[in-house]
Amino acid sequence: EEKSGGVADCNLGGSSQAHVSNRDQRPSHSQQYAASHDKSNSENIHDQSSRRHPPQSPSYSLSQCHVMTNVTSVIIGDSVIRHMKGDKMATGPSDTAQVISVSGMTCTDLTEWLSRQPDSPHVHTVTLHVGVNDCKVGEVTSQAWELLFDTCRRVFPRARLQASSILPAKGRHVLNQTITPSNANLFHVCRVRDVLHIDNTPTFTAVSGAPRLALYSQDKRDAIHPSYKGMTRLAANIKRARVHDERVSPSYQHHGDNHRVSSGLCRRCRRDRR
Repeated sequence: EEKSGGVADCNLGGSSQAHVSNRDQRPSHSQQYAASHDKSNSENIHDQSSRRHPPQSPSYSLSQCHVMTNVTSVIIGDSVIRHMKGDKMATGPSDTAQVISVSGMTCTDLTEWLSRQPDSPHVHTVTLHVGVNDCKVGEVTSQAWELLFDTCRRVFPRARLQASSILPAKGRHVLNQTITPSNANLFHVCRVRDVLHIDNTPTFTAVSGAPRLALYSQDKRDAIHPSYKGMTRLAANIKRARVHDERVSPSYQHHGDNHRVSSGLCRRCRRDRR
């Protein structure tokens, strides 16, 4: 579990290292120089391309992840938020954020994991970003969202819940046919269950309705993961929503049906701002 300033990030993938001992095979001086030269070049290349291709985080399974006792906010999601860092998502000096990202996680997986977690009354904000893996099989129903939110509230009794919408898929119209109604169900449940809804669709969709390709991975086989720029936009949406929610809390109930956040401000607040 990676720790950085009291923040833990859990990611599921697959990594292993094999230790090989060759005590009898010692490299020559020229071989050592060549190896160090290649290593230096590779480090320089990695530094230049780190912004374009963020490094992978350590790999964990969902069962290995847990909510830390020294955090005040938690962001839980699938591999879409795998490059999001807790220390970057903190909203102030008194806020300590933890990011739990697990590849392939569905709403059902998250609900079952939450049902096994102890109560965490020290957490005041919980942000969820899941659903795209469910959409590969079918639509995420309102009942699935309701069960997830109810389970989350039992684990975090004092937390304000936030739900980040599923990003539209890049070029996969069949997948978007399930993502669109799933997001509609999410918005409806958020309105009924008093959960802050973070609408990412305007950020990742152009005026024509097509996804903004610059915000997605350049891998043609990958239609759901954001690029570095897209990850920055998604993180900004979630962070602005968290800051906004803290400013209006505990009077957020006056927003009612209009409490739908897009780019960090709900429609009521944008109207009041004008």
